[in-house]
Amino acid sequence: MGKVLVDDFSGGITDNINSGNLTQAQVLSNFLVTDDKTLYRRDGSELYDTLVYRLPSADIVRHFIDDQNTLFAISGREVYVILLPVITERTGPTGNHGFNVGSSANYNSHALYQNHIYLTNDAYAKPIKIFKDATATWQLRTAGLPYVDMTAVTVTPDTGPGANTYIYAFCWYYSYYVGTVLHEDFGGVEYFNVTANGAIGGGTTMAIAGLPTLANGATLNYDVDAVTGVKIKVYRTEDTGSTFYLVTTINNGTAAYNDVSTDAAISATGTLLYAQGGVLDNEEPPLAKYMFIVKGTAYYLAIKEGAEENTFRLRQSKNGDIDSCPGQFYKDFPEPLTGGSLIKSLPIIFARNKCWRLNGTFDSTGQGSITETEISNTVGCVSNRSIIQVENGLVFASNLGWYFTDGYRVYPLSTHLMTTYADLISTTAKGEQIYATYDSTKKLIYFCTQKNIGSVCNDSFFVLHEKFGFRLESCFSTWENGDTFHPTAAIVDHNGVLTRGDERGLLFKHSPTYRADVKVDLGNPWPATWSKVHIPYDYTSIKQNLDKTTFKYDAELITTIKNGSKTSVLPASGNNGFLYFSNMEEIKRDEQLLWGTPYIPWGHLGYIWQQSEDIIEVRPFSSGGTIRFMSRQIRYTPSFTEMDKSDDLCNATVDIVPVPMTVTLDDPITYDWYLNCDDYWIAFDTDNYTQWYAITARVSDSVIEIATPILPPTAGSKKWRMKGYPKDELLEIINYFYTYTEEGIVGKPYLTTDSGGNA
Repeated sequence: MGKVLVDDFSGGITDNINSGNLTQAQVLSNFLVTDDKTLYRRDGSELYDTLVYRLPSADIVRHFIDDQNTLFAISGREVYVILLPVITERTGPTGNHGFNVGSSANYNSHALYQNHIYLTNDAYAKPIKIFKDATATWQLRTAGLPYVDMTAVTVTPDTGPGANTYIYAFCWYYSYYVGTVLHEDFGGVEYFNVTANGAIGGGTTMAIAGLPTLANGATLNYDVDAVTGVKIKVYRTEDTGSTFYLVTTINNGTAAYNDVSTDAAISATGTLLYAQGGVLDNEEPPLAKYMFIVKGTAYYLAIKEGAEENTFRLRQSKNGDIDSCPGQFYKDFPEPLTGGSLIKSLPIIFARNKCWRLNGTFDSTGQGSITETEISNTVGCVSNRSIIQVENGLVFASNLGWYFTDGYRVYPLSTHLMTTYADLISTTAKGEQIYATYDSTKKLIYFCTQKNIGSVCNDSFFVLHEKFGFRLESCFSTWENGDTFHPTAAIVDHNGVLTRGDERGLLFKHSPTYRADVKVDLGNPWPATWSKVHIPYDYTSIKQNLDKTTFKYDAELITTIKNGSKTSVLPASGNNGFLYFSNMEEIKRDEQLLWGTPYIPWGHLGYIWQQSEDIIEVRPFSSGGTIRFMSRQIRYTPSFTEMDKSDDLCNATVDIVPVPMTVTLDDPITYDWYLNCDDYWIAFDTDNYTQWYAITARVSDSVIEIATPILPPTAGSKKWRMKGYPKDELLEIINYFYTYTEEGIVGKPYLTTDSGGNA
């Protein structure tokens, strides 16, 4: 006599169902593995808010950011702030969209530094930054400042040329507050040489004219206000000198200025030009696909310079000045860059098939260098958005599977999912849309992926359970649910809430209090009335080949389930790799009462408030050739079960005249139709409950609509029964086991003849 006991599910899913161990499963859909290594059906979802549930553009959610207890969503060129009770697009000072170029097809990258959010996209938009100003209002600006356009600038002395020589320097300047902290931005410097017959201020005036006006047009987001916005700083040397002192600060839009300041006056201020002593210009940050920040230094990856896309190049910012990037601060790599992040203070750079650790930086004068140390020459990253920072390393979607790196080596996490993973990145587009978020409290990493061939975008989560360790065969499960589950981006926000967006601009949140997923019904303008869809969980074990040399037979499956709600589970078994499973009798328990359970006969001996004793159910294996096995698989799925019946409530009247047909309770004051009963099925006693009719809508507490079938029911008052997949149940499988008896080696005979070997 032998026994198969499965009480540890921490192996997660595997492709290797013939050689896996009992902790693993072929399918683990819509489950999480608990700290106790039991199976817990995942949390359901609701709309983020019944009033705030969709981006105003109704376009795909590409990116989430959570900063300073505020959630942002990005789609195309638009940046949205989600502050209940509204979603507001955060535009620039003149009302332009956040990014100057891009569409909903483009992906984003962001980094946080000193209460700033810096963002880029892979359409090569100008980088932008977002911050809270002194009034705690979120502001959006184009990052960095350009060079002053000197095309029309003239500097003319009123006394003509002579022995006095001066050099002027011009740069854009912008000051702003983040909270109570003053920040100052300086642009690159342009110079102008001039001579005069006499010292400035000693009877000589230097007329500066043709100064440009910085304008945003229809795409940019500089603060161009004539009083509070960007300004031009004008610096000048003393006569024949080389040190630049501030002369004046000119408001944007002012084209002329007369300089009458003496050398003594400007030197007395002591305000010097930043670009002196070998300090390089503050050039604008480059157009870049990706960015990240390490200890105050920004790294911009996959650059566009002019019309040339240089995806091999990295550009570095000045330290502490994220949006100032001298053109000399660059490093080229042998392959196109696909992403980057950091491990503590180590910058890590990825190509598709390689990854490197960076060493060194440039200082403000251009001294120093960046060198790379190869971490792997075979493992890279297919999606910058898949890179997640965890304790002591990074987890990312690579060209060969999910991997972890500590900055010195790479470690595979999914050697047991090679076939599955290869399909997830079978095209470059599928790989690039992998998006990850991390729940550091629960130690779960959620990867948004496209699992099913027929999908046009992401349709599932692959969930990595970090709590069981990073290993060659790490614990993964999957989440999915048809049309309602298209996670194009996701985030665990500052409240610990898992939030996801989809290609329709919809926003959803998950919680243990939700038992089902919301049913997307864009034709209904009242989201608060949208119905629910059940969560189609599926546990299918590996092929349990305990002794591969003998056939076995058994009798019963014993399942232990935590008693947390009503329970309707369908166990099934499949032998010897057979395509079809044989269903057993459902496991159905109704005695667990939860607050709000309708129509409970209080005081009935069969019902116990908050019953907590585990459900232990025995089910015989089906006969007809399914008891005898060499290998066996066990499966648990939702049971298509009876939800309500007229015997417990009241009869209902069928009206076959309207389209769709209606069914109305005969006693609507006492009883209500089951909540969220659309997608359930109903049958009537007139044909002994043979024909089942699809419920298409719950119109009210007393009226439902049913699909018009080929063979409609008759009109009139009838007894009825309702069945469906429950939308209000929880499930935690603690363990299961079965015993078996070895029968010996029994196989089919090989038939032959003496004349040719034909059977």
